[in-house]
Amino acid sequence: MKKLTKKMVEDQYKDPANLEARAYLNRTFGVKKNKLGWYKWLFKHISFPKKAKVLELGCGLGNIWTSNKEDIPEDAEIIVSDFSEQMLKKTRENLKEVKRDFNFELVDVEKLPYETETIDIVIANHLLYLVPNINKAIGEISRVLKKGGVLVASTNSSRYMKELEDLLRESKLPVHLEYTKCPFSLENSKDFLSEIFSKINTFESEGLLRVTEAEPLANYVLSTNTGLGKAQKEDVYNFFKDYFKKNNQLEIRKISGVVIAEK
Repeated sequence: MKKLTKKMVEDQYKDPANLEARAYLNRTFGVKKNKLGWYKWLFKHISFPKKAKVLELGCGLGNIWTSNKEDIPEDAEIIVSDFSEQMLKKTRENLKEVKRDFNFELVDVEKLPYETETIDIVIANHLLYLVPNINKAIGEISRVLKKGGVLVASTNSSRYMKELEDLLRESKLPVHLEYTKCPFSLENSKDFLSEIFSKINTFESEGLLRVTEAEPLANYVLSTNTGLGKAQKEDVYNFFKDYFKKNNQLEIRKISGVVIAEK
């Protein structure tokens, strides 16, 4: 997989538009094999101690908290963070519906601005595979976690969206073909974590997309690619328009999960 740079990640997540395109595809065409839904399922794997200090890294759109607003412990202190000011602004707006206080902070995961051993839980929801230096980020997370503290790191399987990757590979479109090439995956997560964390458990969840429309799928693909020109983007849209003229739907398996690592 092409090595991520800080600029590539900043271009991807400078504002919420790319995440919103992905959320729309999942919301519109998702088939719930996991009956709880992703964010409730993920939340069920978080064990909050009393008066927990919680740090969420890469808050996305704040969906962990909006989806579980009735179950958030009242005594928890929650820091919601992102490196993108626009993303954090959108999250702040979204979390107005959750009737409790959050601390919103701009944070670089590779250089956390917190004292050593001060955090009970760090949540990194589909984040670590986007970090240019994963080992540095994990080192920082370990540093700020208390002894006995927990990292909750969700990520994808190496089988994630293989059907879409195979289709794009055949298409010869100018887009990346690396949905299954996750730098920090369910399968290799222990390679990164085992030297630092004493106890590591992995839990898998499978979802399914049955996509029937060209534009949302094209928007999804384009949301994971940067630097394409107008003509190249048109090629992507036209490819999927042609595909759905010939096919009723495209089934895409979404195999993800969460790694719970105790310091």
